[in-house]
Amino acid sequence: MIAWDMPGHGDSDPIWTHRPIEQYADDLRAFLDALGIERAILVGVSIGGYITMDFARRWPERVERAVLAEAPLRSAQWYAQNWLTFEAMCAIPTTSFEAAAKRFRALTPAQHQRWNIDRNKAGSGTVVSIAWSVRDFDAASALAALAVPLTIVMGATGPTAQERDRWTALQPSARHELMAECGHFVMIDDPAAFAAVIDA
Repeated sequence: MIAWDMPGHGDSDPIWTHRPIEQYADDLRAFLDALGIERAILVGVSIGGYITMDFARRWPERVERAVLAEAPLRSAQWYAQNWLTFEAMCAIPTTSFEAAAKRFRALTPAQHQRWNIDRNKAGSGTVVSIAWSVRDFDAASALAALAVPLTIVMGATGPTAQERDRWTALQPSARHELMAECGHFVMIDDPAAFAAVIDA
């Protein structure tokens, strides 16, 4: 298994201009090319889910299977109504324990510290740019166009669970998994269960 530090994340170089989802997918293709990987199981969580959607839509021959976790299919209307709150959440890198804890099953002090380290390393410009990328990407159209084996994962208390019927309508033949007692960050809330979903 290979975990990709996408541009602007982790210890990758910072980004200085806005990047659409399609550009991140181009970067992922270049990354796989550099490693000599012709075909892969792609697992994307949150923005990673959108990148996986776009990659699998454009280069299906390179995707053995796609796993999409917690990538909400929010509408333009939702963003119009909630943008200031969403942008503010992204623009302030340091998050209080109480605020961050609402997004996890059982946030620990060590996880909270890691969360703030990573958000501050990325910086508010990168995190807000990601919010713009997500807002501007037509995830529903990309999802509907996918023709690769597909697993869709939702945390039972995460933001995508309320859209479950919509996901099923757009991809009825996909395998759908609802992870009990998990929020948006399913891989942190229950890593063993998430690994089992990927391996199934």
